[in-house]
Amino acid sequence: MNQFLLALIVLLAAASVVYRYVRRRPHDTGRAIARDVLAGVAVYGLIGPLIGLLVVTFTISLPATLFSLDGVRTAYLFGAMPAVLCGVTAGAFKAARTSWRTPAWICVAGALYGFLFILSVFGAHRLGYVIDAAKAGALPGLAAAIVCTLLFYGRPRQASGPAAQGQ
Repeated sequence: MNQFLLALIVLLAAASVVYRYVRRRPHDTGRAIARDVLAGVAVYGLIGPLIGLLVVTFTISLPATLFSLDGVRTAYLFGAMPAVLCGVTAGAFKAARTSWRTPAWICVAGALYGFLFILSVFGAHRLGYVIDAAKAGALPGLAAAIVCTLLFYGRPRQASGPAAQGQ
């Protein structure tokens, strides 16, 4: 297991919380920030691994035992940490949402966290491991982040008014 990659994804999630504390808005209190982060952890940590399991099931040939309770255990074993860290990132950036950009970056973070976590567990000794990490980590991480971001943030609204219309 590569602890450097694990530390990297934990530091990226922690950096998003630090960013929120440093660039807080006037109505942001420590309690409000903690509530947003914990809500993100709950949504992403509970739902994300199951969405990832569905994606892995359709993209990678898995043994029949993974479709049972073992599959759910495996999904949470390999998907809980990246999902929780993505939830931390989503909760930290919740107040910054004004357009599609923030939710899109959170989805990219979900794919990156999933990819780096699977890569840290299985290694990068061969190119095949990197490709497998993309299939078993990045793709499910992206799909789970998209679904969880839509649940957590709702559908991003378009800006309205004369400034948004270019006038």
